[in-house]
Amino acid sequence: MNYFNYNRMVHKLAWKYSKLYGVPEEDLAQEGYLLFMSAQDSWQPDKANFVTWFFIVMKQGMYKYCQHWKEFSRGVPQQNQESRSVIEEIEEIEKIAALSPASKRIIHVLIHWDIPQRKKVSQLKQLLSSKGLNKKQINDGISELRKFLA
Repeated sequence: MNYFNYNRMVHKLAWKYSKLYGVPEEDLAQEGYLLFMSAQDSWQPDKANFVTWFFIVMKQGMYKYCQHWKEFSRGVPQQNQESRSVIEEIEEIEKIAALSPASKRIIHVLIHWDIPQRKKVSQLKQLLSSKGLNKKQINDGISELRKFLA
């Protein structure tokens, strides 16, 4: 199959979608060429003529391209709620990675220790000292965590 046989159809659809969605026509024409190659790979001759299959693949692909293009503003992706939460998680992980080993140990103990509400900080300090931390490490770690959580 020769792309030049379908070139007019690609440019006509690219022109139409560029008017509808404001996407540059040249970008859509390039996308049409990539979709042509994709349609060649996925075409099943017993199910449809190639021109029919290519037109369907091209319409869907150009529509998806236009939707994706609309999500970008001057080349920078718009942040949706999901991407913000991922960014926040990464920032929190980087902050935790910067904590001292004592603070990380305290976090580990707090996560894995069932603390009834009536337990006191002194009992937590006793548990931490039994886990191998000295008083200075415990106090420094607790103050570092207070600053971290503030």
